[in-house]
Amino acid sequence: MASFAIKDIPKEYQRALKLHTSGRLREAHQIYNEIVAVRPQTAEAHYQIGRIAREVRDFKVAVAALNRALQIKGKEPVVLRELAQTLSEAGDTEEALRAFLELAKLNTRDYDSQMDIALLLQRLGQFDEAEKHFRKALRILPGNGVAYRAWLQGKKVKAGEPVIREMMEAYSNPKIQGRMRSDLCFALAKAMEDTKQYNKVFKFLKEGNRIIGDTFPFDKAGFDHDYDSILNLQAPMVWRKEVPPLDNESFAPIVVTGLPRSGTTLVEQIVASHSSVEGGGEIGVLSKMIRLAMSDEKTKDWRKTLSINDKQYEAFPARLEHEFRKRVTFDKLVTDKTISNFRYIGMIRELVPNARIIVVRRDPRDQLLSIYKNVFAENTHTYAYDLDNLALYYSKFVESMEFWRKTLPEAFTEIAYEKLVNDPEVQSRKLIAAAGLDWEDACLEFHKAKRDVKTLSIHQVRQPMYTSSARAWEKYADDLKPLTEALERHGVLDWHYQT
Repeated sequence: MASFAIKDIPKEYQRALKLHTSGRLREAHQIYNEIVAVRPQTAEAHYQIGRIAREVRDFKVAVAALNRALQIKGKEPVVLRELAQTLSEAGDTEEALRAFLELAKLNTRDYDSQMDIALLLQRLGQFDEAEKHFRKALRILPGNGVAYRAWLQGKKVKAGEPVIREMMEAYSNPKIQGRMRSDLCFALAKAMEDTKQYNKVFKFLKEGNRIIGDTFPFDKAGFDHDYDSILNLQAPMVWRKEVPPLDNESFAPIVVTGLPRSGTTLVEQIVASHSSVEGGGEIGVLSKMIRLAMSDEKTKDWRKTLSINDKQYEAFPARLEHEFRKRVTFDKLVTDKTISNFRYIGMIRELVPNARIIVVRRDPRDQLLSIYKNVFAENTHTYAYDLDNLALYYSKFVESMEFWRKTLPEAFTEIAYEKLVNDPEVQSRKLIAAAGLDWEDACLEFHKAKRDVKTLSIHQVRQPMYTSSARAWEKYADDLKPLTEALERHGVLDWHYQT
């Protein structure tokens, strides 16, 4: 029951906003709820309830609250954008698209709305329609490299296309700087590669990577500390080695993991094409819950020793399933493609014994080149913009995999990207068996699936399996010498083929 009167709502709302801004979400949420209990027509409180629910990934609550705010307030652009973004994150792409289209009607000069519409259309595989909206965005903000890079992710550029000339003109403009310039460089690098001008690719790649690397520097010491602490914490524990058979009762996520650009999206698409499986994408909650269990609440650093009591063991799968279902609608089985999960294989096996774990690996030269050619969310994957740092990151992956092979070889299945694309049926059958499922022919026709796909490989996953990305590094052997030499120094250049 609310502890204040209607006249106190403005003051209480401001108090809730301060709590919300400082990260005290539970307290803020309580006040917002009290406000709508006192005065249900307070649209602002419903809006803030929706924002908090989105922050904690409770999408059902978020959508309901934001829709209520819109019912009260009408087509308020700020609320409509929040709803559209929430629907997009929840995987309800078609409803998100409708909301963004409605938003674009309210302001035909809104660059962000045109970009959001284009990106959603790409996720749905509607590349021609997406191109129209990228064009609209570029008419609003000419020369914006962010739009060019996103557009070209879903497009194969042909020699002589006007877009190349447009981008070169923008590149010559000294006013195009920062994020707009770095993304323009990545877009130009892709255009040069698509048109087989391989000798020009690295000029643009180096500049684009340098700009982002300077903006978001890589914390090598912190990275080393994280990696070493995670393995050291898990090393002394006695892990469950058996993987129980699937049943219809127990929560059994299918964990697809590996480094970025290793083929995890392809593997997830194959598995999620099975009639019993829903593709969850990079849900992220499993690794987050494990990291919380491994870190100290006060210092936020890693614990020195790890102890999990019987009560925590028993509660973890149910808590995890609850968090998954807040984010993804599924019947029995769901995939989680969060790439960092390979670091926690022991913890996953111990806390979620029914989980199936598939680790994807790839020739490091192809894989790291692919990372170097892409842009990640701001201030994430900060190692990705420097060849030496990429080699270090790969060496840590190798260290982790060697550790798990030694301590828990029965706990996971490894799949090599090159084998998968060269022998798809045999390797796909291996994948489905690793997931504990019976074979279905639909798993070989993953590219025909209508499901929403969030990935940097937005165009490739809509195509049949192809081998052209294997040994792609050879076109850039001279440019990649610093990477090859760094991999040799770490002793991991040939690891992929020796195992």
